[in-house]
Amino acid sequence: MELDALGLISACSYALDCVEAELVHVTSEHAKRVAYMSVCVAEQMGIQGKELQDLAVCALLHDNALTQYIIDGFEELRDWAAFHHERLDGTGYPFGKTAADLNTQERMMACVDIYQALTESRPYKQGMSHEKACGILKDMADKSWLDADIVSKVDSCFRT
Repeated sequence: MELDALGLISACSYALDCVEAELVHVTSEHAKRVAYMSVCVAEQMGIQGKELQDLAVCALLHDNALTQYIIDGFEELRDWAAFHHERLDGTGYPFGKTAADLNTQERMMACVDIYQALTESRPYKQGMSHEKACGILKDMADKSWLDADIVSKVDSCFRT
């Protein structure tokens, strides 16, 4: 029997999201949307094949505290998922990584996670328009928090 790793991780992510949604009343769709959006942006950046699938897996797990244990032994993938709150100028968290420490995938996860959170409606707020969300991302890039090239890709990828 062949193991469908993406399906298994997707199911684990969904289960964890359901627990989170029940506990804090937040949408359980966030990780799936970040995965979809990450793949869209990555394809625009020329990423394909196994790297694209790995990115989708990381996006599905990016907000789960268990990420470091679920994919232990896959440090690169773990980092893609774990560093999405880091900023290029070192003021992010939890590790204070700088631009020199963050690769393209980690930078992309940060941009897509923020964009998705801004544009998604939640019980406590209405989602923002694409234009307003991209304006915030561009301001963050101007402050050296986010990668301006990736912010531009997010803008062009989701502009309607």
